[in-house]
Amino acid sequence: MQAELRDREDDGGMAVAGAIARWTKPMALAPSRIGQAEVLHRLLRAVVVSQPPTDVLSETRLAVRSAGHFLRCARHLATYRDWFGNAAHVALREEIALRPALLTLAIHPYLNAEWPVARKLAAIGAHYDLLHGKLDFLRFARADTLVLADIGEGLGVRLEKLAKFDHEGELVISLFCGERRIYCLAFTLGTIGPQTVAYAGALQGANSEDALAMYRTLTHRLEKMRPRDLLITAFRLLCASLGVARILAVADSHRVCSRPYFKSSVRVFSSYDSAWTECGGTARGDGFFELDPGVARRPAGETPARKRAQYRRRYVLVDACARQIDEAIAAARAAVLEPMRRGAADGATDRVPDGASCGGRLATPIRWNVRDS
Repeated sequence: MQAELRDREDDGGMAVAGAIARWTKPMALAPSRIGQAEVLHRLLRAVVVSQPPTDVLSETRLAVRSAGHFLRCARHLATYRDWFGNAAHVALREEIALRPALLTLAIHPYLNAEWPVARKLAAIGAHYDLLHGKLDFLRFARADTLVLADIGEGLGVRLEKLAKFDHEGELVISLFCGERRIYCLAFTLGTIGPQTVAYAGALQGANSEDALAMYRTLTHRLEKMRPRDLLITAFRLLCASLGVARILAVADSHRVCSRPYFKSSVRVFSSYDSAWTECGGTARGDGFFELDPGVARRPAGETPARKRAQYRRRYVLVDACARQIDEAIAAARAAVLEPMRRGAADGATDRVPDGASCGGRLATPIRWNVRDS
């Protein structure tokens, strides 16, 4: 029986291999477009590097699985060819060069579990298309983190890129206690009409035995503001500083981390719906909650008299955080735009070569940290 199953797998693998061969047949293309065979070759390479090691799956099963993923990607060949052949997608090609598996994200859960493949591809492309001009500094290297604010009490807010959130957002804003990451929010930028939008795809706390006690202690020190709410507040302030007009945060029913694809995950999930609602979000009918960038203040008349002093201190903390985030973003923008201006003045035609990272080309000092891992 086992031999028969192996024969069937081999036959299936040969059939898929034949289909791959048909897909890779070259065709005549306009000079401005990258060749179909070259795009398919890159897709195949991305599929292979994104697969688990051979000690998890047998070589035959791995080959069949890789071929299946490749064919699913190849159905959207026109989009991938545009990514590689359109001059507007420079930042996207930079990221693909550093992270080939990005090409395969769309055939797996990404940001909203109900999005079809075409919608996921559009979301990924839209994010990287925004990373130019004033948002060019967001093309920093994965080894770098941008320090956004020092809140006090050993707490800090940083902007980074984390592999474990690859399916939930291209950027991560994190709350640190010392050098310990205690809360993260993953998001992807995009557009709806003329407006810039931030899609929040994940909100994750610390997965440790002392997490609850730590959060209680910090809540007491932060004028009764929970660390989770502080991070969401910092995220909203960051969005306002980036020029984001709307925030769409994924609902529990549509979050990708609860899907079978992540069945081996050991992460602990809290309620997204409660978090967004308690921070002023309103439910929509498309699997998202909508929040406003920036932070609205409760009128003094609606605050109990015994809590007014506490709220004043809390707003002082939030104002300081907002000021630091604005300053960090302004410094990062200036550090990237200044060498671009000098290059234009000197008659340079190329901004930076593909594959260069923002973290390594900053001209003025800003608060970058380099992670060990």
